[in-house]
Amino acid sequence: MKTAVIYARVSSEEQEKEGWSIPSQLKALRKLAVQNNFSIESEFVESASAKKEGRKEFSDMVAFIKENEISAIFCYKVDRLTRNPKDLITIEELGVDLVFVEGRYDSSPQGRFTLTMMAGLARFQVENQALVHTKGYAREGRARRVAKKSAGRLLERQEQKHDRG
Repeated sequence: MKTAVIYARVSSEEQEKEGWSIPSQLKALRKLAVQNNFSIESEFVESASAKKEGRKEFSDMVAFIKENEISAIFCYKVDRLTRNPKDLITIEELGVDLVFVEGRYDSSPQGRFTLTMMAGLARFQVENQALVHTKGYAREGRARRVAKKSAGRLLERQEQKHDRG
């Protein structure tokens, strides 16, 4: 029987506490492994952003694969596995198959290209979301400053009327 590991991830501890998707990811991944005649040797579950390398469970998974005869990683979809190019390169260097619940990428040049594009899209999404939030905070701060100035002017006018009256 072929051997594999499972990797499930949510982006934050808050998402994990709210039960967003770890249990559903694991259920789907275990089912897919059985359907494909894989023996799951270990499961790695993480609550961390994948936009930067250095996630603990991801690193532990890589070390486990290097120390054991693992032929595949089962993960829900590309953006659960990685959102940065360094991690994708690390995985490719392991020489294991990647099996996703959402998305099929074979080892052909077209399959690897599509996988790389999906990982790039995942990176774009997280970086764009950060940019949108930053702009939103800037607009919110600007609106607060304008409101504060307007309130200050209104208060000054009221005080001037009170002083005259």
